[in-house]
Amino acid sequence: MKNYIPDLAGFFNNTNIIILKYGNSINLITAIIILIASILLFFWGYKIKKLALLIIGFIIGSFLGLVIADFFNVTKNNEIILLFIFGFLFSIIIYFLYFATIAVFGLSIGGYLGSLFSNFIKSEALISIIIIVCCAIIFAYLLSKIDKIAFIFLTVFIAFILLRISLAGFNILKNKTVELVISLIFVLSGITFQIYDNYDFHPPEPRPRNENV
Repeated sequence: MKNYIPDLAGFFNNTNIIILKYGNSINLITAIIILIASILLFFWGYKIKKLALLIIGFIIGSFLGLVIADFFNVTKNNEIILLFIFGFLFSIIIYFLYFATIAVFGLSIGGYLGSLFSNFIKSEALISIIIIVCCAIIFAYLLSKIDKIAFIFLTVFIAFILLRISLAGFNILKNKTVELVISLIFVLSGITFQIYDNYDFHPPEPRPRNENV
């Protein structure tokens, strides 16, 4: 159990570090643009699927560019260049690979859950690898079968990150707990709205009976 909790806490801690680094480095105009993008993804992610794929690709690519920039300790100007290069590159790639994006999302979730489970049961290295690979494949397969709901959750997750980056950029909320609560309210609202908007929950209307005259 001791190995399980630090991994989960470490994941959120690393995510917060990236969010704060992004948020503290953007200006007001950029924060507003990111806020608008997050709201679009929160409530209309599936409706604007193609635009959402571009945004998701740019976010993933720019995060990768940020990691590479940190690894090679490049200058601020070169870091920005890397962010845009990788952002635009991944936007183009993911735009044409919808189901691959869903599969990678499933692989990521399954792999991470498998890692948490293997740490929880304190399995050996080989068993951990088998658990992680199996969980990743299973989740990739399952999400590919329910791609609509998977894409809704993916867009809400990306919107959650964007919202927190924009709030950090505005630098209004000093209390990070309040910021997180606001973001989670948007998450629940976005999931609820998108599911209701994209699924028909109304019972079918009864067919008119043909009456012989």
